[in-house]
Amino acid sequence: MKALLILSDFKIEYPVRPLKKRLIDRLRSVNLPLTFIYGNESPYKNGGGDAVQSKAPEGLVNVEYVDGSSHHIHAETPQRLVEILTDVLGKL
Repeated sequence: MKALLILSDFKIEYPVRPLKKRLIDRLRSVNLPLTFIYGNESPYKNGGGDAVQSKAPEGLVNVEYVDGSSHHIHAETPQRLVEILTDVLGKL
């Protein structure tokens, strides 16, 4: 019974959006263009790209929202994804 009580007190906690914080922190030392691509109907569209864009030097970060797509942009709107990637790669 004692082991059961100890296990019941055990909590697993996960950091909230750890990648977002790391990206924002690293922007001060990295000078590479970034493009975030979100489906407008994605449950994972959490404003991370916008937050990174607001902290980055002007023009370094681009955020694209794809209408008619959720998380699986490559499967739902492949032509639009190709257009975005072609544009991004053409600017390098």
